[in-house]
Amino acid sequence: MPYAILGVVLIAVCALGALLTSVNLGSRDAVLALASTVRAGQVITAEDLRSVQVSAGSGVSVIPAGESSSVVGQTAAVTLESGSLLTRSDLGTSTVPGAGQAVLTVLVKFGSYSVNLSAGAHVAVATGPASGSTTAGAGQPLEIDPQATVVSVTPSTTSDGSVAVELSTDVTSASTIASIPSGQAQLITVSAGS
Repeated sequence: MPYAILGVVLIAVCALGALLTSVNLGSRDAVLALASTVRAGQVITAEDLRSVQVSAGSGVSVIPAGESSSVVGQTAAVTLESGSLLTRSDLGTSTVPGAGQAVLTVLVKFGSYSVNLSAGAHVAVATGPASGSTTAGAGQPLEIDPQATVVSVTPSTTSDGSVAVELSTDVTSASTIASIPSGQAQLITVSAGS
């Protein structure tokens, strides 16, 4: 008989534990996410935000959707990709460029960059043949210049497929990259630290 009572108590405790676990796992909260990509240093607008339902653990510092008015008008500290959840650490003064770093924009012609180029990519910046040159593909080596990290990629307003690529790199490398003649910059995607 005592085993029967112990068995009933054990079953009741397990059932209660399963019930509490399923209630906690099913709990979802409305939090803020990005509806569009926001670049570091850009002011966040209401149109940049959307509400999503998530089940976030206690260690995740997401911002409740009801607090969107406290976010609108603040500056993005880092580039925030569309669809990512917003946290308080994403807000504040932009950290780009960091100490000893510089940010510059390079216009890159179609065919001189990866079609998958996006923010966060690590690139080597090379000097290619001059525009209109017939030496392209004739075995002329590219002159490899410094490496940089892509901050943003913006399509050009022209129809030639060129893009404006914002790069972050050290100050010396930025000076070298800035000296590349217009239309001759080539971006080669590399692994970080290559």
